[in-house]
Amino acid sequence: MSALSLPQRGDSMWQCYVHKLRAWVAGDDGVPVRPYLMLVISTEDGALLTCEPGDTDGEGVGGNVVKSAPSAETVMAFLQRVMTYPRVMNTSKAGEKRTPSRPSAIRFADTATAAMHLGDPDKWADETACPYVRSCAAGLAVLGVHDCTFAPVPQQLVREIIRGQIEPNMAPQNQEWGSSTSPACAVEGFTPAFGASLFAAAADFARAAPWESLASRRPVRITYRLVLREDVKMKLTAFGAVVGDRDSGSFGLSVHKTLEEATAAFEHECGGGGEDDEG
Repeated sequence: MSALSLPQRGDSMWQCYVHKLRAWVAGDDGVPVRPYLMLVISTEDGALLTCEPGDTDGEGVGGNVVKSAPSAETVMAFLQRVMTYPRVMNTSKAGEKRTPSRPSAIRFADTATAAMHLGDPDKWADETACPYVRSCAAGLAVLGVHDCTFAPVPQQLVREIIRGQIEPNMAPQNQEWGSSTSPACAVEGFTPAFGASLFAAAADFARAAPWESLASRRPVRITYRLVLREDVKMKLTAFGAVVGDRDSGSFGLSVHKTLEEATAAFEHECGGGGEDDEG
């Protein structure tokens, strides 16, 4: 079925948002990578659209998720697939098929531009910071979609749909973090600056000698702020426990994502329980 032959309503508009997920999937070489979500929203009714499984990009994880930043060709192929084989993602109508059609207009945004010019619509039409605005314009024009510009993404959609539903569902239950895949390395990987801060923290840990005041494996709640960019800050909580001591020649800090995991480790090793200490 050719997308060009599909019916087109004069007032139909889609928002196409390309988002770098805070999640991990195995790359082609086995190294974890952060995938990208291609999300289409019908502005008429707020439906989140994807496509029927089929001809997806070779680097695809499935449907509207790919392992690396999608090219304009990948985004165009996905949009055509959504036009010809549309399917609804919303929880209340998940899997519902829609009548194939073309929108009359598409608004683009990506992770870097999602919040740009929020509340200032006069600047949207001339904004070209999102690369898909220009790179997809010619391909969409061939399909009869000539209105192709930028528009920011509603923050409620990012917060409640992507952060609250899509990303948590992509996290494996027993996820193990290494130095190259920890949340602290989510943006730049293991950089020299991060390595220096890691070893400096280890030295501070040894000087503090926490095993002198804390029982081995006793859970301690740790709250900290992670700064990804100047405008992106996160408040995170983890549960740590001192492991070993200086005399044994092996010591460190065991980190758990939940109090339940930390308590289970404490009870397994020490045969006891207890409330966590705040740190």
